[in-house]
Amino acid sequence: MVTYSTDVVPEARRFDYWRQLIKSNLISVSVERETRNSFFGSLAACEVGSSRLLFVNSTTQHVTRTGSCINQDRKNLYLLNYLVEGRGSTSQHGNFSDIASGDFFLHDSSAFGDLRLVGDFKLLTLSLSRPLIDRHFARAPYLCAMPLSSGQHATVRVAADMFQSMAKHCTQMNSNNLELLVDNFVGIVAMAYGSSSVQCPTASTAHSALLMRIRGYIIAHLGDENLGPSRIAEQHGISERYLSTLFATEDTTVSRWIWAQRLEASRRALSLEEFSERKINEIAFTCGFNDMSHFSFSFKKRYGCTPRQFRAKTAKTEGQAERQ
Repeated sequence: MVTYSTDVVPEARRFDYWRQLIKSNLISVSVERETRNSFFGSLAACEVGSSRLLFVNSTTQHVTRTGSCINQDRKNLYLLNYLVEGRGSTSQHGNFSDIASGDFFLHDSSAFGDLRLVGDFKLLTLSLSRPLIDRHFARAPYLCAMPLSSGQHATVRVAADMFQSMAKHCTQMNSNNLELLVDNFVGIVAMAYGSSSVQCPTASTAHSALLMRIRGYIIAHLGDENLGPSRIAEQHGISERYLSTLFATEDTTVSRWIWAQRLEASRRALSLEEFSERKINEIAFTCGFNDMSHFSFSFKKRYGCTPRQFRAKTAKTEGQAERQ
């Protein structure tokens, strides 16, 4: 990980240096100092697949994602945060919450957001693409600034341990394995939100937890040839009509969503070194496909190349990275 510290500049310049560090390593934000005490800050950054992980260790400050900041970088991503140590408060999308050590919380870079941290703190932040968040979370904007405490559920504690371990060992893994790790990690956090007592502020989001649980169930059973609306509805004690309504709010259908996840699962498997000896049709079957011609056609339509071409291109890229 690349590490930066305010110790390298004179004390009078430390806060301005810190502001620039945050902006250049994550997104454009307004950072204000709320105490005249001596300021310190250290930041370790690491590329985690297509995401970026930051470990921040600093003291009291007020961070705001304003309209002018949004216009400066136009980044369309989510920040998944875990407060390792410290306390503060956060707000976004109409949610206002206190946060404490052991809390996860989401922020949407495309909207105004506010984060106030009081006293010394340690924070892990992972930038995530909107498609990745949308894959696992139902109506993610409504969950922004809604803390998920590691004291609420065992799944949250597993996610917290995984996040901290990922930060510790990320430099020892290749990018494709990290992509898979991040995807699984986000899925665990989404599962934790879905099984927690987090209360969304509007009645229209009451179904979000159920939809997240259903999505998690689908992803875990992609290889099941009987996976379909009737099986999913039965497993969750709801009608097929209600299941269809849940997915309609996301502008899709159950079947289309299953198909998209099977394609994505096959793409990830084809990019992993540990699956390099497995035949493409075996991978397709494991992901729930039983018609190879249809699989190849759909894969090329979605990703712009055949499964075989994708595997060859990924292997070449990995080989070049290792030689460097």
